[in-house]
This record gives sequence, structure tokens and C-alpha cells, in this order.
Amino acid sequence: MYDVGGDFNCPRCKSDLNPQSTPLGKVWVCDACKGQAVGLALLRQSFTEESINRLWENAVDGHGKSLCECPACNQAMQEVNASSDLRVDVCCRCHFVWLDSGELERFARRPPLDRPDGLPDRAQEILGNALIQQIELKAETESAAEAFRNYTRLHVMCGSPIGYLVWLLRRLGK
Repeated sequence: MYDVGGDFNCPRCKSDLNPQSTPLGKVWVCDACKGQAVGLALLRQSFTEESINRLWENAVDGHGKSLCECPACNQAMQEVNASSDLRVDVCCRCHFVWLDSGELERFARRPPLDRPDGLPDRAQEILGNALIQQIELKAETESAAEAFRNYTRLHVMCGSPIGYLVWLLRRLGK
């Protein structure tokens, strides 16, 4: 993964990248060209599995050209197809994705999670904590494998990064 405390430079114009908190999470933005470096895990939380998996698989499989250096590790990034009309740069080492100005908006967003009866955030938090406690209590009497499946179901339902782990395990046939 990438060093979140480092000084990063834009792979396009070499200007300093500035960390910014966004609804997506922490991203590094170039004030000069408006490009941004985003961690793959953050993209997985906000955009459809298909759109993010496609770009990652293309990068890992080497289906791209090396055109610029990763702002974190300075290794060559792979320019890969994220869709038929969108190419982005991916660092397989740091899991950074470089997006030129306007590219982030072109990814397909995840549909919002259904909230029972439109409950407020605090009520959702209380229900989530109760569900976690229930799973923990049940885990005392069931196998570790069943407890893990229940735990991952909760995280997948909540859209957390563990959803990627579940996808990866399924892909590997585990």
C-alpha cells in the first residue's frame, strides 16, 4: 500500500499533490491540472464492483502501457481501460489510481444502500452494533468458518472494504 504521510508529486505535471478530505475519503489533488490520486480501496467503497474490478484486473494482467510514475512509489503505472471510453493509470504496487480531471465522475456509482424505514444514522449505528454483538455471541457456539461468513456478510451489506476480500476469495475459489 502507499505511504499516506509522504510528499507526492503529480505524475502529469510534477506539481505537489495536496491531501483533501472528500465524501469519497482522502484523495491527493493536483491544484495545477486538477488530477487526483485515489486509493483503490476508496474507489471500491463508492463505485460499482464491475467498474473497479475491470480496471484492477487489467492492471494486474498487464493489459496496459506504462506512461507515468506512481506519485507514491515512483514505479511505472499501468494505463488501463476502466471502460470502453475511459483509461486510467493504476499502480499495482501501491494500489493508487491516477485520475485526470473529470475522470472520477465517469465511474458508475454504487446504488445507495436501502435503509429500513429511512432510519437516521444513529439508529443505523445502534442496529449495526446490535447485529455485531449477536454475531459475536453466536460465534461462541458455532464454527470459526461460519462466524467469519456471518461477519463478512455484515461488512458486505454495509459496503465496507471487506467486500473486496470476499470478492477476491470467491474469485480464487476459497
